[in-house]
Amino acid sequence: MSKKTIVILAAVLAAALALFGQSAEELEKSLKKDPDNKQILYALGHLYHNQAGLNGQSGAAEKAEKYLRHLLEVDPGNSTGQAYLGSVLTIRAGNLGQNADALALLNEGFSIMDKAILLEPENPEARLVRAVNSLQVPEVFGRKSLILEDFKAIETFIAKSSRKLPPDFLLPYHFYYGTTLAAAGKAGEAEAHLKKVIEIAPDSPLAAQAKKQLSEKRRA
Repeated sequence: MSKKTIVILAAVLAAALALFGQSAEELEKSLKKDPDNKQILYALGHLYHNQAGLNGQSGAAEKAEKYLRHLLEVDPGNSTGQAYLGSVLTIRAGNLGQNADALALLNEGFSIMDKAILLEPENPEARLVRAVNSLQVPEVFGRKSLILEDFKAIETFIAKSSRKLPPDFLLPYHFYYGTTLAAAGKAGEAEAHLKKVIEIAPDSPLAAQAKKQLSEKRRA
């Protein structure tokens, strides 16, 4: 995993902790009192997913899968939960190395994320999970075409919806969309998104990365 990816994932994990306001340990204590609580199951799945993606923390991917599968038993129409489950299966696949079991798990993860989008095409959270996941997997798996599709769907949602998305969503959205557009040679659009990252949270790790990219662009 690249240093830049680690910085980004650390920022996402910190945002998730702030969003839920409790650590995984505290949430697990609450879950014992209310085992089918959808909000707690989602929070735990989300947090452990990010921990697994951040540093491969031992057991985090398995815990994320457990809580997300339970969530989908309680709430089978939760497309965001489905997207996170699919993503965490690809993380688990990466931990298995290169073998038939890893490939099967990877394809299962892709399929679950795709089904989440089919279930609720206008869900920006599910779209963001799939877009970021697609950025991380090798091109040979044919997922790269989904990245711009998902970001454009989020862009359309933001333009049309009255719902205000929180900073913990908007930061990675603008950052990843900006870097994707930059890679596609769309410098002006990329710059607008990277500037949004700095505007939303100027002191965040993602803003530091955005400033670095903008500075490198000016020097080029």
